[in-house]
Amino acid sequence: MSALLEPSIVFYFASVLYRDDLYSIDDIYKIVCDRLGETYLSLTPTINPLTNYYSKEMGPEESLKRVMIVSTKLASRDEFVDHKLWADQLERDTSQSDQRRLNIDIGQLSLENLLLATGKNYSHRIYLNSGVYADLTLEFKQGKFTKLEWTYPDYTDSEKLEFFTHCRSVLLEKIA
Repeated sequence: MSALLEPSIVFYFASVLYRDDLYSIDDIYKIVCDRLGETYLSLTPTINPLTNYYSKEMGPEESLKRVMIVSTKLASRDEFVDHKLWADQLERDTSQSDQRRLNIDIGQLSLENLLLATGKNYSHRIYLNSGVYADLTLEFKQGKFTKLEWTYPDYTDSEKLEFFTHCRSVLLEKIA
């Protein structure tokens, strides 16, 4: 029989795709930090392969920018669903004519993996509650985060993998 133990603590993050003609980067930091915590690491990625896909709903591709903000506040894994529900509500509240102006991926970074919260079921996703699934997006092995066969293109380039590997080292230092 296995012993049921409390899981290790994590960092939460938001990967936000936004229109820079509607929101400033400071607006995005404020929105995310008010929710996840004031201290953070961030990346404004140079590679954003899905902007063309999102431009159909969100507006001109040249106006779409992404920022990834990782809160360095130690947090319980139990908050994952609540953060996803918050992000979905914010997306709805800021939409105009059923067109999103913000796309917010909520994620959980642990020592062993990186999860995204999603409302879509699939074979590799685990149902949590309230319509939210956990998507195993990256796994940590051999000293770095690595992609899986189903990892979204927005999370597969070396810039983001190195960023999340660095964030993991900060998490490791905080819990040591």
